[in-house]
Amino acid sequence: MKASGSARARALAVVPLLAALVVPLAALPAQGAPPDTPPPPTSEEATAPAPGEVVTADYSTLPDPTERGPFTPATIQETKLGLVDLQEPASAGNAPTPRTAQSPERMQIRGALYHPQDRTQPSPVIVLVHGNHGSCDTGTNSADLTCAEFKRNEAGYAYLGENLATWGYTVFSVSQDQLMMRQDNPKGKGMHQRRLLIAATLDALTAANAPGGLPLDANTTIGDTLAGRLDMTRIGLMGHSRGGDAVTSFIDYNRIRTDGPRYPLRGVISLAPVDYERKAPYGTPYMSILPWCDGDVSNLQGARFFERGQYVNGTDPFPLIQSSQLGANHNWYNTVWFADGQDGGNVADAACGNSAPTNGNNVQPNNLRLSGAASLDPWSYLIDNSDTFNPLVNTKISGDPARMGDQEKVGLASMAAFFRRYVGGEGAFEPYMTGELSTTEDHLQIPASACPTSESGARIDCAERVSTSYFPAGDERVDVIRPEIENPLTLNALGGSLTGTGFAYPYLDNGGVTLPAATAQGFDWCNPEPDHFAPSQLGLRTQPTAAKACPLPGKAELGGQNGMRENSPSTTPTAASSRSRGRRGARHPHGRRPGRLGRRQRPEGAGARGRRQLLRPAQPRLGPLRRLRHATPGHLRPRRHEPGLRHRADRHRRHRGHRAGR
Repeated sequence: MKASGSARARALAVVPLLAALVVPLAALPAQGAPPDTPPPPTSEEATAPAPGEVVTADYSTLPDPTERGPFTPATIQETKLGLVDLQEPASAGNAPTPRTAQSPERMQIRGALYHPQDRTQPSPVIVLVHGNHGSCDTGTNSADLTCAEFKRNEAGYAYLGENLATWGYTVFSVSQDQLMMRQDNPKGKGMHQRRLLIAATLDALTAANAPGGLPLDANTTIGDTLAGRLDMTRIGLMGHSRGGDAVTSFIDYNRIRTDGPRYPLRGVISLAPVDYERKAPYGTPYMSILPWCDGDVSNLQGARFFERGQYVNGTDPFPLIQSSQLGANHNWYNTVWFADGQDGGNVADAACGNSAPTNGNNVQPNNLRLSGAASLDPWSYLIDNSDTFNPLVNTKISGDPARMGDQEKVGLASMAAFFRRYVGGEGAFEPYMTGELSTTEDHLQIPASACPTSESGARIDCAERVSTSYFPAGDERVDVIRPEIENPLTLNALGGSLTGTGFAYPYLDNGGVTLPAATAQGFDWCNPEPDHFAPSQLGLRTQPTAAKACPLPGKAELGGQNGMRENSPSTTPTAASSRSRGRRGARHPHGRRPGRLGRRQRPEGAGARGRRQLLRPAQPRLGPLRRLRHATPGHLRPRRHEPGLRHRADRHRRHRGHRAGR
């Protein structure tokens, strides 16, 4: 769906003005790869084009991350790895009375295990961490941490766990059904306990990998199933919602941990996360996934992780990736959550409004939502605890590819490609990470097998569904333009001058933000990082404000602060570019020429000498909003790749992928 010519002429165009010079890719640091795993190719192995040469990469042999591999997956629906002591004192200061939320508890480390049963060599390890949801399907007893039937939130990623198991990975999806009965919901949110649970899970898997495994008892059921079968030097994490915040927080905790081993994290995914812990991830490849129709974390807080991590450690040798997924909601990456119904389906949004299949109260006629199941008649994912651990009966825990809806397919393609690239070391998956596929003829950044097939999913081209932002490692780029500490509007990152012409004042007088003074050049920078995120819980009568306000809708308008989660300023401002921080400029709405930005490099070279320039000009894009919830009809085309984060498309590695550790 493209904007009409007249609509484009009227639209306010905002341009991301962050750009980079990039050096050829250096190999990722080795992290204990098994001896039979081919190492990533070095820069010398890549074909080096001549200066000015236009290189066309061959993507015809890209592997498909949705396909299943040669190993036979085995699933243990309820795997118990022992016990962990957890406590999260209540923010209200209540005494730790036994059987209350603030009391110390000993809980089971349990979850769903997916592993390659016929693999003979140690396999990489992936730990999945679900988010906040109900603990029980029936019979909740919070005082005793029990249910008649547990919800089994952890089993909602079976489609991902089984797929990775067929490629030689062992995947453990950890349950927090008990933890959620003992969390400080008003303020602590259970985040402190979650990072401790992740640590305890990795400790337990390490013990299970030792000769003899774990002794069998009521709280430990794995025995020697995993003994000698895990490669604990290749670990990946994925967290969803509060789990996304937890895995991000664990990166820091793991770096300074003193009560146990520190684990080599090869890659971390934050899926539709909250941002309670306010972390800045670095030290491992990191991906933040933003579902544009998120009805829960409606201000897409995961964008903050992607932004904060960029310069927290300027020498970080690992990339940051942000995948914006148009039409996806918060819940349907988890099939158990799909079985429980919609999230945010009551918002009258032309693109995201769809309350089906929960009810028909708000089904916008031209909505662009991704489906959450292959079939609704009958439902692909049903709750049936007559045979709780049987995925053919209690189908909400099924990993059968034939049951997957649009959203599971897109999620699988993104997450499996990430883990196989960074945890498994399969360099052939790199183009899915960098966004370079947006330069191909079809622009698809996911394989065709993951393209939506539902009625609403097929309303726009598949190429519009996924937008990738890629921030290269420190030694792979030279920043040219970014908000500098001193003279941010006149000084570029190389120490030269920064000038601009043809830009218009980008803020609207709509009450969304206090209007800043216009700049002489017509462009400005902004940072939507809020000063807090919970006004009611903090006893404040004012809404959070941004560190430096970005253009926003009016507070009561669609996308305004009144309707945002925790009344926070949107991480993805309407009138701003699809970066949530950085310089932005606007073309005059009736101008015939685009705004132009100039930069002058100091004669000394300022660190860029000898590096081939791969700078792509930042062209104005009209109406491309990172969240369709904020869009108006006719302006629904997302930015496929953010110009400020272009990478070196010339160094695409022409080699086939290989199975993890094989």
